[in-house]
Amino acid sequence: HQHADHHLGSIDILQAREKVFKEANLDVPLLYFVVTNRYRYYLTAYHHSFEPVLGNIHLVSCEDLIFHTPKNEFMQEIPGDRLQLIDPALKKEFLDYTSLSGIETCKAVHCAHAYCVSMVTGEGYKFTYSGDTRPVQRLIEMGKGSDLLIHEATMEHILLKDAIVKKHSTFTEAIEAGKEMEAKFTVLTHFSQRYAKMPMLNEIEDQENVVIAFDNLTFTPANIHQIRLLYPALKAVFKNDYDAMCDRSQIHTYHTDDEDLRNEQIEKLKYQYEGKQENFNKIHEWRMKVKPKGRSAIKRPADENKDYEDLQIPSTLIKAVGGGGGSEKKLKTEENSEKESDNQDNSDAASKLIQVVEKNADNGENGGSVAEEKMKAGPSVEQPKKKKKTGKKAGPLVDEIKDIMRNKYLASQLLNVVNRRSGESMKEESEESSEGDRKIEKSKNSM
Repeated sequence: HQHADHHLGSIDILQAREKVFKEANLDVPLLYFVVTNRYRYYLTAYHHSFEPVLGNIHLVSCEDLIFHTPKNEFMQEIPGDRLQLIDPALKKEFLDYTSLSGIETCKAVHCAHAYCVSMVTGEGYKFTYSGDTRPVQRLIEMGKGSDLLIHEATMEHILLKDAIVKKHSTFTEAIEAGKEMEAKFTVLTHFSQRYAKMPMLNEIEDQENVVIAFDNLTFTPANIHQIRLLYPALKAVFKNDYDAMCDRSQIHTYHTDDEDLRNEQIEKLKYQYEGKQENFNKIHEWRMKVKPKGRSAIKRPADENKDYEDLQIPSTLIKAVGGGGGSEKKLKTEENSEKESDNQDNSDAASKLIQVVEKNADNGENGGSVAEEKMKAGPSVEQPKKKKKTGKKAGPLVDEIKDIMRNKYLASQLLNVVNRRSGESMKEESEESSEGDRKIEKSKNSM
């Protein structure tokens, strides 16, 4: 059928096949390609519109391989030979070339233009492939007595409702189809992505003539029975994934309408819970035996409660606050220091640091009065001024404070006060400037 996971890549295979023969200087042999009519139209359009891909390819339609039973005027089947729409001469050529003694298709219950196929080799080995489909009675009749049945098994039987909606088969349905078909071996494939590493095996592993397929698997009629021997190894390799799938399966059980299955699952969970609880009790008893009788006291670092009252604040910090360089505004003292309910000692230390900053800032503001006296004295000969580094970059200040204080909490408290007071100073200057502009504007209007 035309779903992407069933036909993408076929063009690349056809091109690669042709390339290999040409590189070996060999004639490209004929290839019979059995496809649906819809996909046949797609390949033909691609061949004519984009690039040639159908060289030495003969397309055979699935629709032409369906056996039709003659019917009377009342649409009742007439016993007798069944007919296929394929040209008899083309069918004979096709069977002779492929060493087949027969081939047949039937419609699948999946999407439009979806088919199942069954074929018999010249040696009499019968092979049936379901494709994507719900269980189909016509498929069972067509594949009766198959040596090998490859049947899709998308999900667990507990998800039967989901399988019906999506038109797929469950593990159990595929197994039952093989039994009803009397197939000697059934290979399950096309597992849902919910089984990323491997499918759940609780419905499969007890079936003697049923095995699973996985990527890169190859087998022959002689060794197909050995695939079941891989189950323990697969469970061990993908243990975590398999345990997770088991847990998800248990969750789905609660939503089933089968009361017996639900009760069985509840008993199983109860048994698992009792086993886990017993293990927890054993671990707890062991811990109580090896647990030390006393705990050593936790010692704090020697410098954790260090008194920061004598801390020297760098001049760059005072200038950033606004105490140096002739500032005209005096920093207001903070009336109530911020207190943290969970750390009173750090809060008191932060208050002491704030007082030190204010004290140094007040000392730096005295330089402002000197500048005012010089202005009152009148103009004087200006001396060349040396450029001074302001040191107002925030990064070095923060690093310097943290190096001195050695405490992230106290550093953050101090910087919050510095930033807040710097903002208050700028706000007051802005208000005074706005007041001056209003007075000038008012005097102009009065004139």
